[in-house]
Amino acid sequence: MKTGWWLTLALVGAVLALVMLCGCGGGTNGGGNAVPLGANHLYAAGDQWVYRVTGTYVPAGLPAIAFGPAVATLDYDDTILPLAVNTHQFKLSADFPVGSHHTEEFRQAIAFTQDGNGVVTIHGLTPHLDPSMPVEALTPPVGGLSLSGIPTTGHYAVNSTMPTLGNLTGSGDFVANEDVSTAVGTFATSRLAGSGTLDAFTVNITAWLNPQVGAFVKLRVQWTEGDGSTMDMTFQLTSTTVAYVP
Repeated sequence: MKTGWWLTLALVGAVLALVMLCGCGGGTNGGGNAVPLGANHLYAAGDQWVYRVTGTYVPAGLPAIAFGPAVATLDYDDTILPLAVNTHQFKLSADFPVGSHHTEEFRQAIAFTQDGNGVVTIHGLTPHLDPSMPVEALTPPVGGLSLSGIPTTGHYAVNSTMPTLGNLTGSGDFVANEDVSTAVGTFATSRLAGSGTLDAFTVNITAWLNPQVGAFVKLRVQWTEGDGSTMDMTFQLTSTTVAYVP
């Protein structure tokens, strides 16, 4: 399962960059009392997002194993991390109980910069599931992601290399504007669907994004391993310290 976790976090980094661009193309505000898409969130000290995580892992030739609910936490760290440029970090952590005797630990740091318009560039990732490991640079950084004409169209593409993990490629497209209900409330979102590949291992990803929130409201990741084992995992927002306009 480790390869899947690594690739998932790398793709989450790309999704976090994507969400900063969703507001740039406009979009509908959603129906009823949904929190509108609004403007891009500018990250600040104390920003945190907490998610409820559930899923199903099906080992090859064995019965399905449901896991969760687990809690995943995404934190913004404004400490300067020098890479090719000075960056800040997102830190994502969770412990997923899989079966009755095993817990999968999920840790990673994502180094990024953000400009005054809220557009993010991902510059590096920790190569292992341990944010205390040195961050490895992405070459080139995951930036310049283009989402033109939201809500009617949108596309992103990633093609970068890391010294330890190798080549990371991915692409995805805007699907629709949808309202998503969570424990926090209902949000207008732009739904994007795509996939990413890390050295021939592929993860499919669907993200429901709200620029005001500054991160995904809902995220679904799915993959199939070489032996036929499968994973289907969903993150759903339960709380955030980010102040958004309802």
